[in-house]
This record gives sequence, C-alpha cells and structure tokens, in this order.
Amino acid sequence: MIVPIGQALLVVDGDVRRDLASRAAAADDFGHMVHHRPEAVVRPGSDGDLASVLRWAARNGRRVAPQGRRHSVFGRGQAAGGVAVDMRGRCAVHSVRRDWVVVDAGATWRQVLAATLPQGLAPATLPDYLDLTVGGPVSVGGVRATA
Repeated sequence: MIVPIGQALLVVDGDVRRDLASRAAAADDFGHMVHHRPEAVVRPGSDGDLASVLRWAARNGRRVAPQGRRHSVFGRGQAAGGVAVDMRGRCAVHSVRRDWVVVDAGATWRQVLAATLPQGLAPATLPDYLDLTVGGPVSVGGVRATA
C-alpha cells in the first residue's frame, strides 16, 4: 500500500488508516487527558512495515509511536503529526523455551502465560494487569529480569 502523508509517501504491506475515528482513537491514552492526533495509524502487515515506518519518519522529521493497549499516560504513546503504529496485530507467541519466550511486541502477558503454563513455566516477573502487551512494559522498564 502506498499512502501519501503530507508531502511524502509511506509504503507498507499492512493497513494505513487516515480516517478521523482511527486517528482519534490513537490520540487517546489511559489517562484520557492529552490528545495528540497522528496523521495516520499503521497496522503493520510485516516486520518490514515497522522498518519502513521508521525510515519514513526519520526522512521526514515525523514522530512514530508504537501502541498496544494504550495504557500510557500524559500523551507519552502518541505521535502528534506523525504515525501511530497499532501493534495489537503483531501478537504471536513464537516459541517457549525453559529460560526464554519469543513473542511479538503486541502479544499480551495473558497470551504468554497461556503458552508457558501448560509447560509448567511462567515468566519470573509479570505486570499486575495481564492484558498489557509485552512491548509496552518491557520498553519502559515495567518488568525486570530476575537472576
């Protein structure tokens, strides 16, 4: 899909939403106090889409905000005039090993537990709310590794 955003073209495999409802939803977060509307919302169809969005933003001086369940506050997960990337579709649990799990950033902690518990395993630490995406707490230090 080739989508003009401002003076530049964004090329992705996935879906690009520019309608007001999608952009307004991406401009909301858990606190409902700050609203910075992006120019577009990308639902990536591949890992390559993520790279394309980041390259596009770097070339055009635009912000990018990956979003999962939007539990950030004070607009921290918003991209005024840029692109919000809806990571919820990137939610696969790829593999479970005794000492690590490989998942997409949009997978929830509940999905991780559903994949690990049948094997008698669980992450050493978990957030209080299991319906957060893994990418959110990990990217802001919301979970810690234990030895």
